[in-house]
Amino acid sequence: MIGRRILRVSGWGSAVLVLLVGTGVLALHLYSARRFRRAQASFAREVMPLVRVDSCRYARSDPRNGAYWYLAAARAIRAEAPENVAFGKVKLARQAPATWSAVVVQRVTSVLAAQQKALGWARAGALRPMCDVLPYLEVSRDEDLPSSLFRLSKLLLAEAGLALRQGNQERAASAAGALEALGLGLQGGPTILEEMVGTHVMGSYLRALSWIVESDVTSIATLEVLRARLPRVNAHEVLARVLANEGSSYFISFQHAGLGRGIVGALSEFFGDPRRTIWRDHFATSQLEEYRHRVAWSSLTHRQLEQAVSKEQDNDVWMGVDAPSLIGKCQAVEASLQLAAIALDLCIGVAVSGDLPAHLPAAQADLVDPFAGAHPVYSKGAWGAQVANPAAAVQYSELTRAMAPPFAWKLPTAAHQPPG
Repeated sequence: MIGRRILRVSGWGSAVLVLLVGTGVLALHLYSARRFRRAQASFAREVMPLVRVDSCRYARSDPRNGAYWYLAAARAIRAEAPENVAFGKVKLARQAPATWSAVVVQRVTSVLAAQQKALGWARAGALRPMCDVLPYLEVSRDEDLPSSLFRLSKLLLAEAGLALRQGNQERAASAAGALEALGLGLQGGPTILEEMVGTHVMGSYLRALSWIVESDVTSIATLEVLRARLPRVNAHEVLARVLANEGSSYFISFQHAGLGRGIVGALSEFFGDPRRTIWRDHFATSQLEEYRHRVAWSSLTHRQLEQAVSKEQDNDVWMGVDAPSLIGKCQAVEASLQLAAIALDLCIGVAVSGDLPAHLPAAQADLVDPFAGAHPVYSKGAWGAQVANPAAAVQYSELTRAMAPPFAWKLPTAAHQPPG
């Protein structure tokens, strides 16, 4: 009797315990699902409108797509690219073409002669809309593709410099345009990897553009063409679009989760696979909130971002990427683009006034860059003029040892500007 009573009590106790545990776990699942739905709504309201609707429908295998030509150019560069040997330790981006020695010119000429097919395909790509340059699945099949695009940008930069050295401004502008189109196409991609490669390419584009602006053989007509092509997208839009696309994968993948399918659906899903439900909802919620938070970060200056990051428990890294470095480099490119637009406007204005102004116009002097939060600095002398952003230059050197986009643009005197 006693043994039977103990078994009965134990059985009922176990049943009650299982019922309580099951009820608690189910309640936790429903709570997690509700949190996820709220995160979805918040993400959709604040972030999803930033996701670009791609109007370009050409596939990567379609020659009407500029990406087709850029990818063909990248693959045409041999694995043992001769520029790695021929350029040696010469840092072309740090030297204006006018200062290249005869040895450097000979090396560059030899390298470019061997890569004319790839360069021609890149120029052809710049004349067409860019639909999709470096998709993630493409990278997984061809691990060398990103590095090939880096080498392609190096070749295009060298071509711009050599063309200026030879007095061929149209060729230099064409190479700069190919760099710009590639950089913008990559920055418009759906992943952080594409944005990182695109920001590097945009730095090369800005370097080539600064050489053209500083050259005394560049016509006003060429400068006007370059000014008309200058991108107007800002760093916040670039970064927000990339992070929104990254985060939208969680929004789309789990959009049918939890309460979205009703109580019956949630119950059947929970009992069907209890290992996934709570973890999945919690993980998806945290990812959506994190990406929404990172989008807000992209509107901060570099100093503000460092302060915000210092308060985060995960420090400054997510998805293996240094947040201040990723955001700061993109903002630095916009800061340099800001200077490029001012420099081009000033050079074009020379054709009307006959001289560079003593001071920047108010609209340009009041501009504030997104990276350092500083105004442009303008100075004029007998040698010409310069528009710069020393605050951004200092902060960029603190951010990374990588080659900075140009933060000082030298403008030739009016007498050196040939007619269009």
